[in-house]
Order: sequence, then structure tokens, then C-alpha cells
Amino acid sequence: MSRSPGSGGSGRALALAATGAGAVAAALAFGTPVLMPLGIGLVLLALLAVAATSLAAAGARAERMVVPVRLPAGARARLAVRVRTSPLRAALLRALDRDLDPGTGDLPAQPLRRAEGAPRTGAVVSLGPLPRGVHDLPDPVLRVADVFGVAGRRRRLSAPVEVVALPPVVEIPAAFWERAGAGRQGAGPRAAPQGWYELDGVRDYQAGDPLARIHWGQTAKRGRLQTKELKGAEGRGAGVLVVLDCAAAEGVAEPFEVAVAAAASLVHHLAHRGEAVALELPAATRVAVGAGADAWPEAEDALARVRPDGARPASAALRAAVSQGPASRVVVLVTAAPDPALPGAIAAAAAARTRVALLLAGPRAAGAAEGCRRAGAVVGVAPGMGDLAAALAAHRPHEPAPSPVGAHS
Repeated sequence: MSRSPGSGGSGRALALAATGAGAVAAALAFGTPVLMPLGIGLVLLALLAVAATSLAAAGARAERMVVPVRLPAGARARLAVRVRTSPLRAALLRALDRDLDPGTGDLPAQPLRRAEGAPRTGAVVSLGPLPRGVHDLPDPVLRVADVFGVAGRRRRLSAPVEVVALPPVVEIPAAFWERAGAGRQGAGPRAAPQGWYELDGVRDYQAGDPLARIHWGQTAKRGRLQTKELKGAEGRGAGVLVVLDCAAAEGVAEPFEVAVAAAASLVHHLAHRGEAVALELPAATRVAVGAGADAWPEAEDALARVRPDGARPASAALRAAVSQGPASRVVVLVTAAPDPALPGAIAAAAAARTRVALLLAGPRAAGAAEGCRRAGAVVGVAPGMGDLAAALAAHRPHEPAPSPVGAHS
């Protein structure tokens, strides 16, 4: 807890005390005893007001809780703040005028009705929806004043809280590079079904095996759960590397947010489908996401915290990913700022027999789609957040449409 600027005695208290002292002086100098009790009363009132507000605020501390601290896109959190102090100071607080700023700063917040019987030395607000990112909430501020408005105290209560607003996730049935005809647009032979995996054998089910890999035919035949053992096409690794290019087109924030949501949706889809997937962020940071939903929160947290920096162009990010060798059978580049050298990097990846899928985010990025397709990439285009579901999904006319953009917890 730290004393904030301007938390000293009220100017009104000083003025009132000065008036009382003047009345006492006048009573002594001019022999007007009627002024004496008035002057003493004014001085005492000022002193008592300063003492009461100072004592009430001095021992206060705050407890603050946010639920949830990891906030899905479009959702709201409940922020509760309660002032703790000694019984004497609590009684003083109840007798004084008080106001508690819960510490939301410029973030959107709405006060909630206090429950019947709940302590009045607190506040509850509904926080959100918040923009993606990490939000360090400012400290709550307690303001205390006497009922006459003579003296007041303003005290900042240390109660650090961090809220992580998660990126939006679009639920898709299959990724855009798996759609019909994608093999004719990309490098290498046409993809095998089920994410370019080939069946390598069947074994007994083990705890932790994803349900997507249950072989139901053999399960019915053998009378016990059987798991498919898969291998990647062409004998290469079965991993998918999602690379998020962190350059923002001419400093415009919205296309980058579309790119982050695209990367989040693809990693979420692959991880929950049971595929081995990795996420690469701008500073050559790789977040491994294992085959299964339990590893997804690590990537989700990294995508919540990422910021545009434009440290390297999209073509350089792609070349670096391809140079890592056959461990990544598919490289998915998500960018809002394609550079002129990107088609050349895609062609080089094709020569290295690395399959490239490209998601272009933002209206200005869409102009690079045709050149990148000719270079050998499977391309999806999402001019805005509302186009993301269609751009990411391998949607065929006979299939149900993908779900719209929304929160995913």
C-alpha cells in the first residue's frame, strides 16, 4: 500500500480550523465570549474530521479477485474487491462517506448490484469483453471523507491482478489445405486423407490415445478398443508447423488480430484432432503442442501475449521454417503483411518437397494470393474476422458450414 499524491488533509479542514482559531482570537481580543465556543468547536471539528479519515484509511488493504483470469474472447469476467482493516477502522469506515474504485482503468466495466448482506466496504464489477492480450489492472483506490465534507483521504491499495484475454478460436471441421483439389495447387503429390496420415498398423488402446484415432472396425472385430498407428505421407514426419508472421501491415492492428485468431484456430483444431503440431512466433520461439487437447493451453497463452513487431519479413520466416528439415511435413504460414519475396520462398519450399499452406489476413494481404498460388502454396484469404471461418475450413458444398467466429474456453 502506498500513499498517493493529494492524499493529505483537505483544504476545507485547514480553512475551518483557521476560521475557528480566528474566532477564538477575536473572543480573547475583543471580549466577546460568545465566539469562544464557536471557535473551539470549529477547530475540534476540523481536527476530528482529519483524524477520523486518516485513521480509517491508514490501515486499509485490498483483496481483489478476478474470475476467470484467462478470459475467452468475447466473454466477461467478475472482478471483486474487498477492503480489509481492523475492527476499529472498519467501524470508522462504516460511519464515514467512502468510495472504492476497483481499479479497471480504461477497460470496459459495469458495476454489479451488491448482494443482500454483503459487506459495504467492497465493490463487484463485470469486466470485459477485453481485447486480446495481457492486462495489468491498476491498483484500487479508496476515498474516505467525513459526512460534512470537511476532510478526505485518498489511498491507493496495492492489489496486483493480471487478466489474460485469449484469442478467438473458430471451430472448423478440417483445415483449408485439406479441401478437395488442394493437392493440385500445392507442392508435391496430392495429400492423403485424414491430414495426410497413412495407416501403419493397429494396436490395443492405451490411456491418453485420442478418440479420433480409434479404429472402430477392428474394435468391433476384436472386442476391445483398438488404436490406429499412423505415419506421415512420403515417410516424412507427421508434424505440422504453424508459423505466425508478426509483421503488421503498415501498423494496422486489425489484420494482425485476424492473423492471430487464424493461427489459434488452426493450432487448436490440429491439437484437438490428435495431431502433432508446433507453433512458431516471431523471435524464433517454438511452442510444442503435443497430440491432444491438454497441451493446447500453452500455445493459447503464447498467442494471447504475442505482439506485432515486424522483425523479419514473412518470406524470411518461411525460409527459416523450411530449413528445419523434414520434421515438419506441412508448414502453415499465417501473415497479414506478405512481402514481394514470399512467392520465391514458397517456390524454394516446393523444391525442398515441403508443402506450404498460406493464410493471408486483412484486405491488403489478399492481393498476394494469386502469385503465392502460382508458386505452389495452398492459399486461404480472410480479409476480416467475419471471413475467418470460411477461409480456414475445408468446406465442401455438401458439408455443414463451419461455425462462426466466437469465444472458445
